[in-house]
Amino acid sequence: LAREPSGATTLRIDIALRDLEREVAIDTNDDRTITWGEVRRVWPQIREHVLGAVELRSADGACAIEARGEPALIERGGVSHAVLAHNVLCAAGTAPSTITCRLFAATDAGHRGLLRVDREGTAAALAVLEPGTRPVPLSESGASRATTAPGGFLHFLREGAAHIAGGADHLLFLVTLIAVTVFTRIDGRWIVRSSRRDIAVDTVRIV
Repeated sequence: LAREPSGATTLRIDIALRDLEREVAIDTNDDRTITWGEVRRVWPQIREHVLGAVELRSADGACAIEARGEPALIERGGVSHAVLAHNVLCAAGTAPSTITCRLFAATDAGHRGLLRVDREGTAAALAVLEPGTRPVPLSESGASRATTAPGGFLHFLREGAAHIAGGADHLLFLVTLIAVTVFTRIDGRWIVRSSRRDIAVDTVRIV
């Protein structure tokens, strides 16, 4: 979400096609491969679905979100993402104060979106969006400052802890890392460390 020097507000949403496929039938021939042609054919449905799942509001009420630009894809981490660009129009030219995102609420309650709020070309705030009906404040107290974010850091910390706890493979990997903290290598041999403090410090550092 960007607030331009001119006062205009724009919204860009990048969504992995493999996630979007759960809610919009993109692979129309069911060959388990999504092509550019298939994306273009269902682009109106993709836009409609996304616009129906995202709400921005200012102090004066709901803001209009207008789609702009042509269909576009971007590769990120080897995964294709649909890129949807919008103009945001709030009453009296004000900036939106809250955002509600319901994307994937019905198909993946564990899905998380990352929101970056830019002000005049500078990343001013970061927030985690959970699919649901709860509005997220866009003020720097709600979507906390990217540079000094005490509230934002704790939010990301909680999300990270939940992510690790949510999978047995994550927990086993963490246990494997921690297991080595009780040993040290001296004279070519592994021995149990005697300092509990050193073990605790290494454990906290690894976690």
